[in-house]
Amino acid sequence: MALAPGSRLGPYEIVAPLGTGGMGDVFRARDVRLGRDVAIKQIRAGSADDSQLRFWREARAAAAITHPHVCAIFDVGEHEGEPWLAMELLEGESLEVRLARGPLPSEEAIERMLEILDGLGALHALGIVHRDLKPSNVFLTPHGAKLLDLGLALPTTGPLGEETRLTRDDLMIGTPRYMAPEQWRGEPVSPATDLFACGALLFEMLSGAPAFRGETPIAIYEAVTRDQPPALVGGAGIQGLDRIVQRALAKRPADRFAAAAEMAVALREAGRAASGLAAAPVHTVLRLVVAPFRLLRPDEEIDFLAPALAEAISGRLNGLDHLAVRSPRLVGGVLGDDLPALAHRAQVDVALLGSLLRAGTRVRASAELVEVPGGAVRWSGSAEASTEDLFSLVDELAHQVAGALRRELGGGDSALRAGDAPADRAAYELYLRALELGRNTVHASSVVAARDLLVRCVERDPAFASAWAQLGRVHRVLGKYGHVDRAESIRLARQAFERALALAPDLPLAHNLYTNFEIENLASPVSAMLRLLGRTERRAADAELYAGLVTACRYCGLLDASLAAHDRARRLDPAIPSSVQYTHWLIGDYQRAHDADNEPMGFVRAYALPMLGRTEEALAIYRSWAEQLDEGVELVIAESAIAVLSGDRAAALDAARRTIATGFADPEGIYFVVRHFSRLGEVDEALDQLARVVHAGFTVPTAFRADPWLAPLAAAPRFAAILAEADAAHRHAAEMFERAGGPRILGVVDPTLELPGPGRRA
Repeated sequence: MALAPGSRLGPYEIVAPLGTGGMGDVFRARDVRLGRDVAIKQIRAGSADDSQLRFWREARAAAAITHPHVCAIFDVGEHEGEPWLAMELLEGESLEVRLARGPLPSEEAIERMLEILDGLGALHALGIVHRDLKPSNVFLTPHGAKLLDLGLALPTTGPLGEETRLTRDDLMIGTPRYMAPEQWRGEPVSPATDLFACGALLFEMLSGAPAFRGETPIAIYEAVTRDQPPALVGGAGIQGLDRIVQRALAKRPADRFAAAAEMAVALREAGRAASGLAAAPVHTVLRLVVAPFRLLRPDEEIDFLAPALAEAISGRLNGLDHLAVRSPRLVGGVLGDDLPALAHRAQVDVALLGSLLRAGTRVRASAELVEVPGGAVRWSGSAEASTEDLFSLVDELAHQVAGALRRELGGGDSALRAGDAPADRAAYELYLRALELGRNTVHASSVVAARDLLVRCVERDPAFASAWAQLGRVHRVLGKYGHVDRAESIRLARQAFERALALAPDLPLAHNLYTNFEIENLASPVSAMLRLLGRTERRAADAELYAGLVTACRYCGLLDASLAAHDRARRLDPAIPSSVQYTHWLIGDYQRAHDADNEPMGFVRAYALPMLGRTEEALAIYRSWAEQLDEGVELVIAESAIAVLSGDRAAALDAARRTIATGFADPEGIYFVVRHFSRLGEVDEALDQLARVVHAGFTVPTAFRADPWLAPLAAAPRFAAILAEADAAHRHAAEMFERAGGPRILGVVDPTLELPGPGRRA
């Protein structure tokens, strides 16, 4: 029954009601014995049995802990059959009420989360998992945050662990928007479950928006289990906070922080790196995809425009701050009106859906900017141009859409990119066919065919910058693996890249693809890293630039930075290709390296399998290469690996020497040949090539020291000298990385951090 002011519960005199909930009421009361005010929480008669169980669980869990960031329980009793708790009376407001007014300043958000983690750490130390961490269960007082409502707290160890049986096996426990994937699936919970909720809370405190959208439990379930929230952007150091959020929200518990204390350490470090962040507003990146336009009636004259217009507008909009533009190819076969499918396929917030109609020599394009998956129309417009002047169609639509987005994005000085659209149907068809063929690097004939198509494309359309960038890539690949004259291919690749960047200096694709050429042929991984960092400083939402940094940072030995660049790239575009599998391999996380390699050749999959004790599987991959390849360095590498793993020393040594004799120049690739020489006991040849690797700019001393296949080199004095040179180059790269703002841009604390041992992940 409701308690009237003046009524008594033992020594507690009711003063006034404070609030009511689904299963009970809370009152302000006076402890007449001690002369202090308390809060009384009473469960109503007739409440469900599970409410009674939650009540007693809260009492027992809270009684087991005394901590400044956990609301204290003073007493427990019953009144006319209704149980009650006497607890600490808190002054302030819940985090839920505070968030209703908008996001917290970043420094305050960090401090509040540190307090939450402190309280959770104390609970976890007692074997208690909260399970229902959400804004309404965090109370903000003048003295710090307090965790409330331990009614769903689950003791998993210790004397309270018997409580586990009170929860039905088929009961889903928690609040949907903050529940970890394992909670949704009814799997066992752990401290990592609470840390997932912490990631969601930190995201919401920083951005003012929930990490996972959805109006129904099913929609939220889909978002929690399949999607990632948008990346955070803003002032200096925000990437460090974003990386913490991303790790806390990992789908697998094993990929999250190991403990509340570990997350707190990372948060403090990010906070120090983000000094002054409070003055800069934090935004979420708005994720947009321009779907291929729809022809209102069949028209062979303009059907190439359906995908080409989408690609061109995407490229133009990529210049806007705080906007991440997904590739139209992500849409795949999803129809434009299937917005839920589009949301999950492309992981976007808005989509530009358009249609095309030709009348004589004029083409009219109509478009709508639509919220995904809700369907609300934010903007609609149209543009018209001559079939001979398609750039004006792209310009007009892009400017209209940009105008509709600018206020929301908050990028006052952001500008549209220079145009990069194919001039006609034939050029675009050549480009698309070349892209498809160029992905198949198993067969040199496919790459040669891609090269020839791109040559025809740029002959027909000399101003198509993306085609020039892709042409630079295929020239580089053909020369790298010895399928054509190496010197000539280097000259042609350089020429193509220079042309692409002259036509479109801000084209992220060109900057990404140029990275490998710069590293392999100019021995300049530090220059590549600095170039890309400078561009990401200006354009924080370009996934292509971060993908390039994955490679450049790895060659410099900055493995933590390489991982951070990959994480950032995938937050911005889940489908962007990245070479992160090599980074995982160099760290020594061979299983993750194996799993991350989805390239047709599967170099890293094959390299990782012997390290996992799965030699026969590796041999099967190498033999498959040998059957498919008829020439080139890849074939010689496969022959060398087969012989090494099969124990045929003579054949292995011959193949390793032939690999070097081809003129193969990629220092990372040569490193794997060094491993073969060392495995065969050819110490001098291994050291000769390792010195060459270091001189060429591949300076990863942590991997050189930890690689078990290089153990035969350890006793050689030259090995120590080579390591010293690699260490010096690595330190220089780290210094340049820091001077360029790399720790702030990528959210890493110590780029020289050593990451030894399988499974180590920053």
